[in-house]
Amino acid sequence: MASRPQGAERETARTAPVRQPRSGTSREHILHALRGNPGLSQIGLVRQLGLGQATVSVAVGELLAQELIVSIGHDSSTGGRRAERLALNPARPLMLGFDLGEADAQLGVVNMQGHLLEVRRVGLRRLRRRVQLEPLVAAARDAAQRWPHVRGLGVAVPGIVSAAEGLVRNAANLGWRDLPIGDEFAAGVGLPVVVDRNANAAVLGEEWWGTADGDPFVFVTLGSGVGAGLRVNHRFLHGASETAGEFGHIVIEPGGAVCQCGRRGCLETRASAGALVDLDQRLRSRGSRRPGRRSVADIAAAALDGEGAATKAVGEVADWLGAGLITLITLLNPRVLMLGGELMAAQELLLPRIRELVRAHGQRIAKDVVEIVPSTFGDQAVVVGAGALAFERLFRTS
Repeated sequence: MASRPQGAERETARTAPVRQPRSGTSREHILHALRGNPGLSQIGLVRQLGLGQATVSVAVGELLAQELIVSIGHDSSTGGRRAERLALNPARPLMLGFDLGEADAQLGVVNMQGHLLEVRRVGLRRLRRRVQLEPLVAAARDAAQRWPHVRGLGVAVPGIVSAAEGLVRNAANLGWRDLPIGDEFAAGVGLPVVVDRNANAAVLGEEWWGTADGDPFVFVTLGSGVGAGLRVNHRFLHGASETAGEFGHIVIEPGGAVCQCGRRGCLETRASAGALVDLDQRLRSRGSRRPGRRSVADIAAAALDGEGAATKAVGEVADWLGAGLITLITLLNPRVLMLGGELMAAQELLLPRIRELVRAHGQRIAKDVVEIVPSTFGDQAVVVGAGALAFERLFRTS
């Protein structure tokens, strides 16, 4: 299950046992089993995991003592002692998830069931285009002080990241290069920190608590930038220099507009939220000297009402995005292609057009198996996934 900040629960379609890590302690395996199937008893864990009953009993006792899991009642009696049903503790521990966007950031408090207990926007402060890190660290520190059961922080960044080092190698939209934000957040907040690309965070959140189930699985973030999280054989594809997934920087229009990366004609210049807003403003300027800039949601609403400029803008962005996605589908042959981010405020118009383009122009064998779907969590997929990054570390070290 997962929830919006308002607390409304969402049931997932997952009924099969959740995939277990390839290695790890018995406690880690038990935590993952209960994440996917809350309510299992110790006997159920023995059967699902193939561990010895004594091993499971000891591990469950340790996890109960650490308050990582709780009892949620007992099975119906079959004549003997009723089996105790177990689940992850929804109250503690908690994690902070930070989604660092170009215009602002989202900071959320996430529990082990994938519920957002709080989420708020944090404005970005820039100095010569470079986003200042100190206000973000201060916001995380404040949240950790207000939520006493927070045990860690996941930070999701749009750009090239060395997750192992907690290092942002290049985030053009934020003005960062070779910035050790993992160390900076850890020192300023006093918590363990995990840093990864925003699209990778979204993939993990969907895999843990969302409705996506398939391999290969690709999540495409459509905000001010465009990126892709690539999950193949249930592992992230990082690439030789950790630049795999920079989908927004494939060149689709040689000699086109200048991208923030410095090159010309990147997909991001034609198929991002910012590209839609810019195009809508240009189209309306033909009939007005100084039209105001509209949000993606406002453009989508206008297009649904039949306004010409908005309809043309959304259609053009959908065509460019569809062309890029056809390339992605051809190369990776994913089972699930999930789209999320700010641009999906226009999903009612975008998704049918993209699916139509893929059906018309995609490679037959690849297009026949791919499912193109919106994110379970809408524009909060990355902040939820950032919390999952932190929980994954806790599970691994518990």
